[in-house]
Amino acid sequence: MLAIEAGMTMEEINKCSLAASNAWADECMAKAIAPSKANVQAVAIRGSGPADKITVKTSPSDALPVVKTRPEFEKVWNTYGSSAGSGSCSIPIYNKHRRIELARLEKMDKDHAALEEATEFQAKREAAIAADEAATEKKRAKRQKRKDAKAKSQQLKKEADGINKFGTDGSFLDMMAKMDPKVLEEEARKAKEAAAVAAKEAAAAKASTITPTQMSSQQNISIRDVED
Repeated sequence: MLAIEAGMTMEEINKCSLAASNAWADECMAKAIAPSKANVQAVAIRGSGPADKITVKTSPSDALPVVKTRPEFEKVWNTYGSSAGSGSCSIPIYNKHRRIELARLEKMDKDHAALEEATEFQAKREAAIAADEAATEKKRAKRQKRKDAKAKSQQLKKEADGINKFGTDGSFLDMMAKMDPKVLEEEARKAKEAAAVAAKEAAAAKASTITPTQMSSQQNISIRDVED
């Protein structure tokens, strides 16, 4: 350990420093010595004469372990303004950041194009589905219309079969001849009255209807002078 006292000159301080450095060097070399066949190693003390030698006995257990693994190097990136290695000036750093920014912009463009493509596909899909549904509804309406027409024709046919219940083999005339004339007149009168009632109902349905409230309204009353 270096001990400096007050009042020492520079020469004395240098001697103390040299002695401390020599002692430190001796300690380091003693630790780094590998064992030999004689288990004895001569170590020269730095700063001493060629005849000043010391003998240090070492054992295999004092030797440092042999490292067989690959050394690990600390990876240092070239930062802006560093002077150790290429790529530390402003131009390579600008190129690096420009390359990163261009890659980011390219990714943004690809994402935007994919989004537009997906939106367009969804719009076309919805339009196709709507067109298919409209065509299906139109065909369904046509089928329903044909079904209603068929049902109506069957109903009319059934009614016609009920009216024309007499065949064409002459049995109708025989039946009419056997019927009472008064019964025939009564049926004809009822049929005529029924036709008249139906005609009145149809005419009333077509005519405009005026409610009592409309008849009593002052807006519907107009006074006109009629010349004699």
